[in-house]
Amino acid sequence: MDLYEVSRSNFNRTEQLLTETLGALGTDEVVPILTKISRDPFVKLGIRNRALEILGKKDPSQVASAFAELLGDPETNIEVRDFALDTMKGVKEENLILALLQTYRTGKDQYYNILNTLLDALGEFDDPEIRRSVEEIAMNDEYPLEIRIKAIDKLSEISDQSVIPLLMPILSDYDQYKLHAPVIETVKNLGGYEEYKQEIKRRTFEAHQKAVSINE
Repeated sequence: MDLYEVSRSNFNRTEQLLTETLGALGTDEVVPILTKISRDPFVKLGIRNRALEILGKKDPSQVASAFAELLGDPETNIEVRDFALDTMKGVKEENLILALLQTYRTGKDQYYNILNTLLDALGEFDDPEIRRSVEEIAMNDEYPLEIRIKAIDKLSEISDQSVIPLLMPILSDYDQYKLHAPVIETVKNLGGYEEYKQEIKRRTFEAHQKAVSINE
């Protein structure tokens, strides 16, 4: 037991010395190591907090860049995501919070860029899973407008009018008025305009009325 305590004490002293030394080095090299130290349950809490403090004093943009690189690596992205979630709960260093937020935005931007490229590359498709994914993108208002428009346009390429009822509610929502023209164009491309013409008029009129009542 005494040998274990000595070993544990030496380990913690080594971690503390390493943490302090890392604080003086460049950001790109130290972020992965400091992240590991701050998350290691076998390291003393004080040393883990010190690692967080050092991360918080780094340039937020550089820390975010290093985090983003780790997010792009399959071997480290889960660890960094967990670190970000756990850290945001109790961290007080404003720089580190800013870095984590920038990392989140960077990761999100990378995801949207990939999604945008995939939609561009997507030709005619009939795979049910791909179709469901494109429908989800078209209907989900959490996606950027330009990506939703691209997804709506892609739905016109499946040659299946059964997708039209899914898109119709968009026309009733004035907040989504920028999507009205792409939806109507997709209905036309699918050859369903004559059948849905009256519903299109009714829904766009409803959206207009809601907008008028809100602005009064």
